[in-house]
Amino acid sequence: FAVIGSAGVRLFRRAAARRFEEATEHAGLTGITAGGGCWVDFEHDGDLDLALVGADGLRLWQNNGNGTFREVTEDVGLTGTGPAADVAAADVDGNTAVDLVVARGGRPTVVWLNLRAGTFARMAEPPGPWPAAERVLLNDLNNDGRTDAVLLRADGADIRFSGSANRLTLSCEGAALRDAVLLDYDNDGRLDVLVAVRSKTAAETDGLRLFRNEGGAFPEVSTDVGLAEISVAGVHRLIPLDADADGDSDLLVLTETGLRVFRNEGGNRRRQLKVRLATIKTNPSGYGTHLEVRAGSFWLTRTVSDRAVEIGVGEREQLDALQVVWTNGVVDNLVKPRVTSEPITFVEKNVAAGSCPFLYAWDGARFRFVTDILGNAPIGLPLRRGVMLPADADEIVTIGPAEVFPPKDGAYTVVVTDEFREVLYLDQAKLIAVDHPPDVEVHPTDKLMPAPFPPSEVVALRNPRLLQRCTSSDGMERTQRLRYLDGRFADAGDPLPPPYRGMCRPLTLTLDFGPLDPNAPLMLAMTGWLQYGDG
Repeated sequence: FAVIGSAGVRLFRRAAARRFEEATEHAGLTGITAGGGCWVDFEHDGDLDLALVGADGLRLWQNNGNGTFREVTEDVGLTGTGPAADVAAADVDGNTAVDLVVARGGRPTVVWLNLRAGTFARMAEPPGPWPAAERVLLNDLNNDGRTDAVLLRADGADIRFSGSANRLTLSCEGAALRDAVLLDYDNDGRLDVLVAVRSKTAAETDGLRLFRNEGGAFPEVSTDVGLAEISVAGVHRLIPLDADADGDSDLLVLTETGLRVFRNEGGNRRRQLKVRLATIKTNPSGYGTHLEVRAGSFWLTRTVSDRAVEIGVGEREQLDALQVVWTNGVVDNLVKPRVTSEPITFVEKNVAAGSCPFLYAWDGARFRFVTDILGNAPIGLPLRRGVMLPADADEIVTIGPAEVFPPKDGAYTVVVTDEFREVLYLDQAKLIAVDHPPDVEVHPTDKLMPAPFPPSEVVALRNPRLLQRCTSSDGMERTQRLRYLDGRFADAGDPLPPPYRGMCRPLTLTLDFGPLDPNAPLMLAMTGWLQYGDG
């Protein structure tokens, strides 16, 4: 965890079950001061980066995956923010990329949209700039599936609903903001706003104010729940957490003199769903993960921004569905889950979120998978920040001999699908029939390789020489797997450890075809499958 303040930023890592040790110097974060910050996996590589704000503006520190950080503020385009008071991370525009919202004190709040290529762009501001704020909270407040914002100023707050011109205002007259948090204190399925305030007249009247979300209004209910009688001075942080495991969110308050705990009495008259996220590819805390709950007409969404995921579901003992959308786009669903005191654990599926379009051909009985296509023609795939992969737009694919590709209802039928998160762009597709002697093989010349790309052509080959022996640098026998085109592929090398994904240790294959005439026109024909580690 990180401790952020005017005295500096300090990073601590867990060394044992109940012991932490400082790692600030090793991480490269010494000499940095900030007034606020948040953890965010901005490039979706599975580790948490650190966004900081202060007198010198917004600064972004990228996690290198080895316990160290480096500043990338200018590299990713986050310049010109100016002095800032707070920053929060969530998917503002609904494209599963985590954006940043920066509160700048007396100046309008700024939204930086994540462009998914390691860069950000400042969001245009129709119908006008976001209100000025000292603190910003992000989540779905009206349960419409979109991220809303609570923008807190010194004496109140403005609530901005995504996709709507509706605005609400909360008033904290006579007090100044110390901290704020979103929680569902009564488990009705709506997020309420809790604010810690400092009295402008006397410290003994510092306290907490609660605004209940009633769907279209946020009336103050501090007196109703007993908070009006409580004095809490010098608040630094508010943390909602079911500390006594009774099914409602209690409140941990970190003050200048220590930690105070306020127990929620009666919130568990309604039920609370607890969710635990066990990640594999996404960041270990699951920050930025999108949760969706459905039960009849009851529907809500939440963005995970804390380790404790506690969701009020009213009096429902069972839900229709619970969905998790991880930050890499992979979706997990649980049908008919029961709401109990035990957390529901989601283990992230180790699957690719995206791929290439799939090609199927009718074999007389069913559609047979042939291969994926256009793997060398992605649009907007970054090689590194600011550099895109050149696209090889033309590809010829072998479907097979005519006897395994009969007509269906008088026509040859193929199907191209985009089954993951990719979008297929086709300008031209045509079926090519090649009539050739039985002793001739026909092969396309396309290769998955960097530019310059070879011409996309068809070649006719005779006199095949089968592989005699394959020797490999790891000592494994691969000759039989490589000798015939039979759908049995040679094993790849050993996978590299984290943080690498989809990459293997270097492997060399030496192919022996026996004596060959070096003056003859030779061509190496290979059929392979590239299993992407991630999409």
